[in-house]
Amino acid sequence: MARAFHVAPASLRDGRSSAQSLVEFTLVLPILLLIVLGALDLGRAYVMTISMQSAVKEGAMYGARNPVCDTPAADSACADPSNVAARVTRELGAIGSPVITSRCYVPATADFSGSGKSLATCSDGDLYRVSVTATFSLITPVISFLVGNSFSLSADATSVVITSFSTSGSPIDPGS
Repeated sequence: MARAFHVAPASLRDGRSSAQSLVEFTLVLPILLLIVLGALDLGRAYVMTISMQSAVKEGAMYGARNPVCDTPAADSACADPSNVAARVTRELGAIGSPVITSRCYVPATADFSGSGKSLATCSDGDLYRVSVTATFSLITPVISFLVGNSFSLSADATSVVITSFSTSGSPIDPGS
């Protein structure tokens, strides 16, 4: 004959086990919160980096077609949204106060640390480079204490300047 497992009613059980569970939970909770908030900060930084990469690619592609239109003040034909700064800002969305720079470099430039050439003299075949830097603020107090309240994230992209196209000739066959 099988015996059924009998559990004593809660009123008869020892109150120490529930107190022990509460102490364990109290000890583990700060560590769990640190892990969750740290993952949240890491995710926010990743999304901001991806947004910045997309924004500079958009800016570089637009700037390669319209090299003098880096800001609305550059030319009367460069009013918003027909300029690099407006396109980058639109792609960045809610990322506030980014620093956007546009520069033109001679072809085959490998070191982009210099000032480059004037955007007014940027011509077909040159390299158009857009960079953006923004401040990322942490929300996790413990991590903020370890690495600082905020740090700088940056992204850049380069595109070849092509301001004119020839419509004559045969299209390029990728199979040849």
